[in-house]
Amino acid sequence: MEKIVKQFLIENQDLLKENKLKNFYEAAFASLVTRDEVSQLTQFFVESGVNTLLYIDRVPMDYAYNLKNIQINIPSNIKFIDKFSFSHFKNDSLFIPEGVTRIENSSFIYSEINKIHFPKSLTHISKECFEESNIKEIEYVGSMEEWIRLIELNYGLEDMDLIDTLNYLGVLNPLDVKLKFWG
Repeated sequence: MEKIVKQFLIENQDLLKENKLKNFYEAAFASLVTRDEVSQLTQFFVESGVNTLLYIDRVPMDYAYNLKNIQINIPSNIKFIDKFSFSHFKNDSLFIPEGVTRIENSSFIYSEINKIHFPKSLTHISKECFEESNIKEIEYVGSMEEWIRLIELNYGLEDMDLIDTLNYLGVLNPLDVKLKFWG
């Protein structure tokens, strides 16, 4: 682990001892400068069995930047996914639970995720949130019509088809993406 992250952990160990993880994680994001430092801290917590997302209401910017094959568990208290949260993220799957309502621009830029699950609670998914990402399968808890309408309503568009929605979101090779609907 990088020297800066180790130093931060040493300096803030009292917050950990007092089980003030929300304060600890907020302090981390205020003091860590690079996206690598943020994702290294995330990796440290995930590998230690601590889900810091339980203590905040969003997946922060650069949370899982460049992490590979680490299972991220997004809890139901999360309301939105910030920009660049999963940029360069590589994993077999990612489950976004009910309760998440917003996914910001470039949240998954340059990611490789075999399967991603979206909740029906989603009301906003930003254009190009998957810019240059390789996604193999998308599951949505809703109908195909609801998925298309979600994208159309966000941008005032009409008459889209499934491929249009994937192009609009920036997915690489949209013809190769398998779509499943549960509505």
